[in-house]
Amino acid sequence: MAKKGYRKRVLSFLLAGLLVGTTVGSDLGVTVMASSTGTETPGTPKTTETAFIENTGYPSLEAALNAVSEGATAQIDLKADQTINKTLVLKKGQKISIVPKDVPKVTISRADKFAGDMFDVTAENAVLTLGKQGMTGTLVLDGTAKGLDAGTPVGAVVKKTGDGNLVKNDKVEIVNKILGTVAVTGTPAVGQTLTADVSKVNPSNAIQGLGYQWQRCEDGKQPVDIAGATASTYTITNADVGNTLQVTVSGTAGFTGNIKSDKTAKVIKNSIPAPKVSGEAEYGDKLEKFSLSGDKGTYAWKDPSTVLSDVGDITYEATFTPNDPGAYEAGDVSVTVPVKPRKVTIDIKKDLKMTYGDTFSLNNPYDVTAGTIIDGDDLGLTYKSKAQDPGAAVGKYPDVTGEASNPKYNVTVNSGEIEIVKAKTKLSIEAKAVDKGGLAIELTVTAAPNGTGNTPTGAIKFSQGTELRDENPVALENGIATYIYKVDEVGKKLSFKAEYQPDADSNYSSAEEDAVIEVTPNKLEQVLSIEEVKNKVFGDEPFELNVSGAKGNGKLTFSVEAGKDVISVDEKGKVTIKAAGEATVKVTKEEDANYKSASASLDITVDPMKLTADDVKITGISSSYPSTGKQIKPTPTVKLGDKKLKKDTDYDLKYGKNTAVGTGTVEIIFKGNYTGTIKKTFKITKKSTTPAKKSSNTKKSATSKAKGAKTADNTPISSAMLALLLSGTVGGAIIYKRRRTTK
Repeated sequence: MAKKGYRKRVLSFLLAGLLVGTTVGSDLGVTVMASSTGTETPGTPKTTETAFIENTGYPSLEAALNAVSEGATAQIDLKADQTINKTLVLKKGQKISIVPKDVPKVTISRADKFAGDMFDVTAENAVLTLGKQGMTGTLVLDGTAKGLDAGTPVGAVVKKTGDGNLVKNDKVEIVNKILGTVAVTGTPAVGQTLTADVSKVNPSNAIQGLGYQWQRCEDGKQPVDIAGATASTYTITNADVGNTLQVTVSGTAGFTGNIKSDKTAKVIKNSIPAPKVSGEAEYGDKLEKFSLSGDKGTYAWKDPSTVLSDVGDITYEATFTPNDPGAYEAGDVSVTVPVKPRKVTIDIKKDLKMTYGDTFSLNNPYDVTAGTIIDGDDLGLTYKSKAQDPGAAVGKYPDVTGEASNPKYNVTVNSGEIEIVKAKTKLSIEAKAVDKGGLAIELTVTAAPNGTGNTPTGAIKFSQGTELRDENPVALENGIATYIYKVDEVGKKLSFKAEYQPDADSNYSSAEEDAVIEVTPNKLEQVLSIEEVKNKVFGDEPFELNVSGAKGNGKLTFSVEAGKDVISVDEKGKVTIKAAGEATVKVTKEEDANYKSASASLDITVDPMKLTADDVKITGISSSYPSTGKQIKPTPTVKLGDKKLKKDTDYDLKYGKNTAVGTGTVEIIFKGNYTGTIKKTFKITKKSTTPAKKSSNTKKSATSKAKGAKTADNTPISSAMLALLLSGTVGGAIIYKRRRTTK
């Protein structure tokens, strides 16, 4: 036995394809497996137990031993009728153990320097004395010497020595216990079959002789063997419902040990199986038409009177009663019924008629010759025929067919025939008074097309009372005929009638009724208008009003309704501007024998005249004034041509401060009929220090305000530039005037 603390490795190999009497030097197919500790052989699985692993590809027993490091195990499967006679070189840490499994006895012999030893392995643990490290010898595993049956397996295992050396006291272990795992496959439900999966039981040669026992496991209790359940499969019964199941596999024929599977889920009753539905279901059928069947029980529709109201896979409810209540639950089950469209055959009728211009939409223009149509359903037929072409002429069309758009029906349509008959047009008439060199009535008749039909052709015959006019009939143009009736007397009621006369090849037979209208001729309306007058300014020349819309012989008069101070107008419509402002002018046309009176008004705006310094002449403002300490306020005279403008009426004056020496200002701000501003400037000089000359009566010299008086300029000037001219006396004062000579 191996000491504690040593690493364990497992080398497993299969000796396959060996023939009876194989001699030294035969190649062996072996499998190597390392243990869970120590150095592992690349590509091999791990285990903590000696296991039976096959076909990893070592070509010989030597190759297997060379791949095993200290503490590893090599295992050989050998059939009872085979002999291995092999010379080995054993290394430190390697030993051989024989595992006969179901072989009760096997002979092991070796030939080395301790030759002659022979061992019969008859117990589970046998001792094989080996030489020391490096010894050579021949290992003989003979399965035929003891009269074993052919095919009985023998296993040989190489194990580590207790002290790491191959010494006399090394042991041979006899192992015959089955290893691996067992699984249960299948659905844990009543009537289902479970299978014990022993594909992972080792050695593989033990599988064919395994024993089986199925067990029922109640909650909280030990598993109980199921009587008679000793096969590799087990069919679940009602007694298993609510319990779990497991299987125990036992080694036989020389193999020992048991392997238990995991427990299954709790066994349940089977789900309600889906039934078969008899027959082919169509839209509109009732469920009672179709029976349900199944081998596990009976079925019944919950509402057999249910109508199949749609197409496709539709689900309906049924009830299930099981034959074996222990295996299946009773209850409701959903049944999917494939519902197909309802098959119907229809024949389009042969005697159909349609009015020209109408749409083919007659009620039931067909006969159902196969199948039935559910009450209230519409097939959604779309008819096809040249008779439906826009403007299709009168005649017979034998090509009428149709297509159904209702997806719940599969419709076969047999064609029929339709005749288009002539239509009747609808006439409408209108009348209006017109001027045709006198009062007249214009009658307009419209012949309307029927539906999608073309516009009627032909003529309209007019009559007034019993009198037929020579101009009749009037040909229709694009469905319209116009007739002019001259009025002899205003206010007399007139009655007109229009009759339709179709062309010979027309698609119209007549009018639904004649068009009739009563008219009482009255004087014609006239609508006057005056052309808009724009951009008029005070001072513009007179202008003519442009009047339009006047009819007849009535007199045309003009007047000013508002703003008589702004404009005036004469009898011919000539307007004269009198002032700036707003005014309204009116024109009136008197009635005559054919026309009513009418009038129109027009608002006219006259803007003020804009004045600048170039437009007017301004006098009365000197170029300079001596400072007096008070505001200097010259009073100008303003003329527009020969017209003297009036202060406070035509303009206002606005002065600057005009007290200090410098530049003074006065603004002439126009108003009323004028607009604009003119600014004038003058100089303000220092007051003269030369005493003014007095008259003999000592009165102060004054500036005369009398008409024609001149204003004295008392500014000191040189005698060379001044010529004193006596210009007159006013009130005893002497008036002087200076004259400057300028170039």
